[in-house]
Amino acid sequence: MKHIRYELDKDETLVQKKLMRLGEMTVKAISNAFDCVQRWDTDSAAAVVNADANINEQQRIIEEACLVAIATQQPVAGDLRVIVANMHIAEELERIADHAADIARLVVRVGDEKCPLESDNISRMAERCSIMLQQVMEAYANRDDEQAIDIAAQDNVLDKLHENVVNNLISEMCSDAGLVLCKTSVMWIAHNLERIGDRITNISERIIFMTSGKNLDLNR
Repeated sequence: MKHIRYELDKDETLVQKKLMRLGEMTVKAISNAFDCVQRWDTDSAAAVVNADANINEQQRIIEEACLVAIATQQPVAGDLRVIVANMHIAEELERIADHAADIARLVVRVGDEKCPLESDNISRMAERCSIMLQQVMEAYANRDDEQAIDIAAQDNVLDKLHENVVNNLISEMCSDAGLVLCKTSVMWIAHNLERIGDRITNISERIIFMTSGKNLDLNR
């Protein structure tokens, strides 16, 4: 029995390290994607899209390690919660990276003609997403459910910024029909950033489940 306990602890430690690394990769994906937007650099945007495959592979490796632990190490109660939460967090990180790749795809789709952003609200959205993701991974590493709840509350700020972006873009498109294609792309960029905030909130919920067994709905 002690051997099983040792192996389970070792597996959980390894998965946690892989998850923290996946979190770092995902933060970088967000940063790189928005850097492409600010410079409207289609070549760099294509590189961000291509890099998403590596994140997908890392998520698959984590999921497989969790499934092997369930099948071979007989986890119960808290151990099983940790393993299941790890799988869900890895999936949320992969989906966040998908949103970053979708932002880069929008730059590629519009092409080399630069599309000006809406004031600075969208830049604040990107910055907020990166900060929230870094903070939620710290909460995960520290098993800090109070910090997880505080991070989820920050999503309201992101939602408000998104609302401002959309309202301003609609006003701009109504004033100049020639801006519709460009501004619609910017609107989708903002939408992806808003969805990243929702995914981060989901990670907060998984942290709380992992530490307490409670299933809270923080996406409100």
